[in-house]
Amino acid sequence: MRENELFEAQCERIIGAYLSGIKQTVISTQLSIPTSTVNDTIKRYKETGSAIPEKRPVRSLSDITSRLNSSLDTTLHNNTVRKYLHDEGLGSYVTRKKPLLTQKQQKDRFALFESDGRIRAWRSPGEAYNKNCILPT
Repeated sequence: MRENELFEAQCERIIGAYLSGIKQTVISTQLSIPTSTVNDTIKRYKETGSAIPEKRPVRSLSDITSRLNSSLDTTLHNNTVRKYLHDEGLGSYVTRKKPLLTQKQQKDRFALFESDGRIRAWRSPGEAYNKNCILPT
């Protein structure tokens, strides 16, 4: 998810207004969203049938390295790839946990076993609470 990507409800409001015949500039001013974003959302809806962008997969360092090695003639080490990712402003951060249950549901549920291993994701520093960088609890 990009830093300023729209929420699902915002995308649905844009498409609903568009299907009602409201002009993009009016939608933009009513929702306080840039016209280019409204245009991109409508374009995505026309192309895919859904206004919601596809999820970007979270990849581990070994996955990234193996993909690079398969497409390059030379072999790169994990540390080399890690260095270049850091140079580009990406880092390996522990995914944030976000509860997806209500308080009542949390009290009612019963879990015997739960993984306490930390899951890490490569992301930019400002993407801590983006949809793709959050681990549901």
